[in-house]
Amino acid sequence: MKSTSFMISIFVLLPIFSWCATSTVANNLQSANLDGLKNQFQTAMKSFSDVASLHYALAGIKELDVQAPDSFCNDIKRLVDKSNIESIYHATEAAKSLANCKLPAEDYRSTISSTIQSDKSTTANIYYAVRSSVNLGVNFDEATIEKRLNSLAKTDDSVLSQGYALLTGAQLNHAIAKYYADTINDLVQQADEVDGRTLQYEGGVGATALIFNAFHEVSEKADSPIKIDPKQLMKFASYFSTKRHVATLRSAYYLTKAFKYLSDTKNSIPVVVTRVNPSTIHSQNPSVLISVTNLFEQSVGEMTVMAESAKRKDDGVVVVSKQKLTPKASDFSVYELPFYDKKIPRGFYTIHLTLTPRTEGKFIGLTDITIDVKVTSEGTLENAELNVVDRDNTAQAKTYKLTYPNSLSDKLEIDYHQKLIMKFQIKDKQTQEFIRVHQAFLRFTNKKSNKEVIYLAEPTDGDNSLYKVEVDLTTNANDFQHQSGAYELNLMVGDALLQNGFSWKIKDTIQLSFHEESAADKDHSSFYSAKPEIIHQFRADEKRPPTIVSLVFSALTLLPLLVLLVLWVTLGFNLSGLPLGLSPLGFHISHGAVFALMFFYWKYLDMFQTIRYLALVSIPLFLFGHR
Repeated sequence: MKSTSFMISIFVLLPIFSWCATSTVANNLQSANLDGLKNQFQTAMKSFSDVASLHYALAGIKELDVQAPDSFCNDIKRLVDKSNIESIYHATEAAKSLANCKLPAEDYRSTISSTIQSDKSTTANIYYAVRSSVNLGVNFDEATIEKRLNSLAKTDDSVLSQGYALLTGAQLNHAIAKYYADTINDLVQQADEVDGRTLQYEGGVGATALIFNAFHEVSEKADSPIKIDPKQLMKFASYFSTKRHVATLRSAYYLTKAFKYLSDTKNSIPVVVTRVNPSTIHSQNPSVLISVTNLFEQSVGEMTVMAESAKRKDDGVVVVSKQKLTPKASDFSVYELPFYDKKIPRGFYTIHLTLTPRTEGKFIGLTDITIDVKVTSEGTLENAELNVVDRDNTAQAKTYKLTYPNSLSDKLEIDYHQKLIMKFQIKDKQTQEFIRVHQAFLRFTNKKSNKEVIYLAEPTDGDNSLYKVEVDLTTNANDFQHQSGAYELNLMVGDALLQNGFSWKIKDTIQLSFHEESAADKDHSSFYSAKPEIIHQFRADEKRPPTIVSLVFSALTLLPLLVLLVLWVTLGFNLSGLPLGLSPLGFHISHGAVFALMFFYWKYLDMFQTIRYLALVSIPLFLFGHR
């Protein structure tokens, strides 16, 4: 079996990395990526080309409690399009984000008024006009706005249109806002549920966050609690928490607002429980440290955090039950669970947590919280020995006792009459028991070509878990391509539950001799070199008959028409003999239509279209011809 050092490193490290990289299981919330959002807004503030980007950058950074300088006011006035209601909306929102930036209301009044009165305005346009009016201090008729919203609801019932209607209702009086707040539950029911864990709307994170923010804004204006079931609220929060990076500034802004609403003490707050230290539990890292915060990574106050149970994944054995975690931070944002104990064997464990608030507040997500950890142990290599045995057992076997991490000092030469047998055991330092590991390999490295030949060490049956690998230089000669010479011998051991992996150089130089001559090396670099270009060859045109053949065939086709004309001239063609009347005229017109249809069949129509039209033309042709 052939491979490379890189592949072996992957085999050994992948199980370990997969555990270290994952801080919580998938059903737990994650805190918002505030640094990523802040960087996105700050980058946009340095380079923007339109007033919409400037609005989302300035308003987004303000949601993160960073005040942008008033110098951006000049950019707002420069970029705004006074004839476009959406541009006016973005300009007024951007100006509102600054401490001192006022826009002249009269410059935008006519566009706002015409947008409200226009029958072509969408629900989004109405919201832009109303919100701009509020920002500029321009009065508007709320009854007209309500009438326009009701009219638009009949023609556009999309969830995004309904979201803009809620945002518009939040700018109107209490009664109208109350009406729209009562429709929130209906809009929640239209959300798409994914895997029973998240709720989202068509349009992605930007549309979902906009509609979610509309729920809160209209509920605040109506002075009524938001009508979302706690389970549904957790599913929205779960969806938002998975968005570590968003593509557009618009989505980033609305997502930031959603996180802020979900972290506001006036609302129900989803609690985020994450592990803050590595998942690997051992003597140097004996405890599990978890953080308890909101989505904005802020403390939610003192909690009673209880480890209801800790179960081993292999067999469900409970090793911890009803153990209270102790606070480790003054703001009660970090809690500790001592977990390392000689009585807890190595393995993968799932800790089930429940939280009980000790302060006032509306919290959700306090149960069904799980944290995955693994208990590792330090291993030692025991009873390692190297045996050189004759294939026919005619000579006594040579046994070399090995002690990790020392290399074998004796000279070692093996020829094709012999085979090499490596044996060893792995002992758990903590329990003093022999254990099995996921990966154990014996590697031969050619000193000249650096090519590697790797063999899997397999454990024997029984409690002692004795590992053994056997290399016969006759039957396994093809693995080495019969290349005699000096090789380096290494033992590699790794396991996800082994605190220390092993890469042991057993012998720096071991001489191998094979019976047959060495096979030629394959040029492995050619596998990755450019291949010859494949040029498509079209089929050559078939040889056509001579032109004279086509001309003769065409003449034969026209010959009946020539005969007809000759006979007409001979017999005396006389149009005066044509009877007048509807039937003769209809017959000849229908007959001519059939000939015209034949022409169209030749040039444009397929057979089925021609038959369909012929069926229609044949009816008058038959009737007039019969009469």
